[in-house]
Amino acid sequence: MIRRDLHANHRTRWRTALAQTLVLALGLGCAGIDDGRIDPEAGAASDAGADTATPPASDGGILPGLPYDDMGLSRADGFGNGDVAETPICNDALFGAEAVELDCQNSACQNVASCCVGRGDCCGDTPNLAPASLPSFVGCGTDVLGCLGETRGRLFGSPTPSITADGTFAPGGDGNFDSGLLLERVVDLRSTRLSLKAHFVTPSDCGPGCLEGAAVSVSTQDLFDETTRVDMLAGLVLSGSRADVSLIVAGRDVQSWPASDASTWTLLLTPDGRVQVLADGMELLTSPVGYVPAGAARIVLSGHDLNPTPGRMVAGLSGLEIEASRCDIPTGWSDHRDLVLRERGLPATLSTPVSALGTAVDESGSTLAALVIENALFIAGRPGADPSELTLTTSLDNPSYSPPVGSTLGSPALLTGPENSFLLLPVETDGESALMWGTVDGVTRAVTIDSTPLLSPDSNVRSFEDPTVARVDASRVVIVVRRVHRNGPVDFGVYVASESAMSPRELTGLHLNDALTASSAPGYDADEVGGLALVGQDHAWQLYYARRRGARWSIGLLVSDDMIFWRHAEGGESVLLPDGSPVETVGVRGPAVTFADERVTLSYLGLDGSRSWPRFVTRSATANGIWR
Repeated sequence: MIRRDLHANHRTRWRTALAQTLVLALGLGCAGIDDGRIDPEAGAASDAGADTATPPASDGGILPGLPYDDMGLSRADGFGNGDVAETPICNDALFGAEAVELDCQNSACQNVASCCVGRGDCCGDTPNLAPASLPSFVGCGTDVLGCLGETRGRLFGSPTPSITADGTFAPGGDGNFDSGLLLERVVDLRSTRLSLKAHFVTPSDCGPGCLEGAAVSVSTQDLFDETTRVDMLAGLVLSGSRADVSLIVAGRDVQSWPASDASTWTLLLTPDGRVQVLADGMELLTSPVGYVPAGAARIVLSGHDLNPTPGRMVAGLSGLEIEASRCDIPTGWSDHRDLVLRERGLPATLSTPVSALGTAVDESGSTLAALVIENALFIAGRPGADPSELTLTTSLDNPSYSPPVGSTLGSPALLTGPENSFLLLPVETDGESALMWGTVDGVTRAVTIDSTPLLSPDSNVRSFEDPTVARVDASRVVIVVRRVHRNGPVDFGVYVASESAMSPRELTGLHLNDALTASSAPGYDADEVGGLALVGQDHAWQLYYARRRGARWSIGLLVSDDMIFWRHAEGGESVLLPDGSPVETVGVRGPAVTFADERVTLSYLGLDGSRSWPRFVTRSATANGIWR
């Protein structure tokens, strides 16, 4: 426990150092992207060796690195203080400090890398994300689609939209149905911060019986035709008769404001489920409003007009500005899918349960996997980024490695290199488990296991299990492993080793075990933790872990800026829960995480109560500095 007086004595110099550090930290604005393309499968740069600059400093100021002076890196709390017992203000709550503002709630910590995980207002500039802002319609003529430039769209309804002489987009429609313009690019709102700035035109001659209206919204609706009423996930609607603008969320009218109060209306949707409405930059909502982000939404300009008359002033839009940026939202996964396994040279799908797996991505973007099937190790691969299929490099009757008689294989971990890949593999014999290491040949995919364990049982530790490995830089790796002690307790050891995973040295003074054994977050409650996957993303360490509550397994996430202090992402709630399918009736565990083609792929094991099956989910990732 950190004493309250120690916390108070050091708060001033921490704030000063933090302010200096945050000048460099991430540069995470939410600048608009308007190059005209959007891809629902887009996200982050590949973890497989993208040529990126050294990440800027963050909370800890030492990434990508580890907190030890003899490595040429700053030690301890990340602010130049040499005593790891002194927690910076962005980690107060981890130690029970009685501060008014704790951790990421403190305004000084808003752009700290680990605080950005799961936040919808802390996003990176991502090229090719959003459709271009619609150009001015002035002088555009009557051809609506011709006014869009490179932005693709299609018209719907009757009568269809038109452009007035003064450059107003008139949605069309009649007294029964909507007409409008559907922008065809798809937006993944689970990972995208989307800003729609609408310039509404209010008709001056719209009395009480006038049904003219114009709207800009996002919708997951599939059918747009002459009998369409736009089903708005969230949108702003201008009413001509009332001369007001309303916020609509999931078909519900949330709040309205006089239309004359603003020339620019902004609908801001964040992937953590928050809605904001601004008029000329001023926030209007009087209480928080939420919505359910969808994985495949599209932007719609729509409206209706009871009595369309040529030359009459209509409700419409004089312009629309679209800005989008990618956020790191660890719960924004796609639907759970089976990971298809094939035997080399055979088209048939394998139906053999997998007891453990580890994955990695090489510098070409190809995925390599190590799987344990019936207590034998197999290597599998797939070209490109399609995560749905793996092909074994050998046949089922010819495993890549079989353990000695009487021994059992644990969960493997992989780390790809420029020539060969490195393999960590627990092997249990007579109730004790050693952590073995070996290589996977970069050409033949043949496995060689060294006869000398990397970590061996000793007088204190009985077993080393569930390893994960990540690259710190070109010469070092970090290994996290679950340790079972002879007197009963389970903890997690963190080791640094050479690039070849040799000569591991334990790092002490870290607080990983504090995060995994104490109720350090409201949503964290586990009877057992097992299965780890460590990656470096967006200038922070991210450690996925499987956790059991009762008989059910799910997957959680810890994040850290310096490998010393760890916080629970998503408030400690699980970032992946079972989907209710028969192969996940008992839960999900065994996470393995890779980055390729701007996607995060989380491979895992679905548990049906008797066997485990390989499955996966994917999500968009930020392109703001995936580092190795």
